[in-house]
Amino acid sequence: MSNKFKDIQENIRKEIQINNPIVDGIINCKKYEKANTKILWVLKEPYSDKNDWTYQSYLSIKDIESKITLQNENTLNYEVFRRILYVSYGLINKIEYSKIPYAEEKEVYSIGEEIAYINIKKIPGKSKSNDKEIKDAYMANEELLLKQIHEYEPDVLIFGNTLKYFDLEKLKRIGWDFSYENRKVLDKETNNTHFYITDNDRLCINAYHPSYWSVKRDIYCSEIIEAGLKWREIINNK
Repeated sequence: MSNKFKDIQENIRKEIQINNPIVDGIINCKKYEKANTKILWVLKEPYSDKNDWTYQSYLSIKDIESKITLQNENTLNYEVFRRILYVSYGLINKIEYSKIPYAEEKEVYSIGEEIAYINIKKIPGKSKSNDKEIKDAYMANEELLLKQIHEYEPDVLIFGNTLKYFDLEKLKRIGWDFSYENRKVLDKETNNTHFYITDNDRLCINAYHPSYWSVKRDIYCSEIIEAGLKWREIINNK
């Protein structure tokens, strides 16, 4: 196995490590490289009052297992991560949400090591994001964010209410075309989940943030996974 993604992540880590940020990106380079479907989540900012940790440690099997009995520190107690794990598990394993085991099962929470996860803002925020701060962070980090998306080479790119901050023309230049005519709406009644299939058969999903309380977990996860199943059906029938 090559060290391709290890080298990429290490170089990007060096770029991120300015002004005490929380390092994000590929969680486990070996497992990400082996994954049959490479998934990259793009969210807003870390929710934390500390900056002495990384997502590589936080979403590791070891870290999740060490805190699984702790009420206030258990990763699986946070809705945002339960949804990320369920959706990623369903997309990678090509199964519907209703058939996924509970997040407490190792086969589900271990999926965190097979994905990549980035934030627009690299330093800790509060429970509710400040839109201007996220916009400002995008402008400051634009080159780095586009580099992460491009060099991680995801098959599936999921924006959690973050696509609105990006320059669509610049995304198009790196292979992600969000032209209106390419947009598909999974369910016109809910209008929650929009998806795009690129010319090179990759999938992009534009959905709400995974912690958005107004969309119930089963609907949120089911729709994104269903978009993934439709994507596979379309590209396989080409």
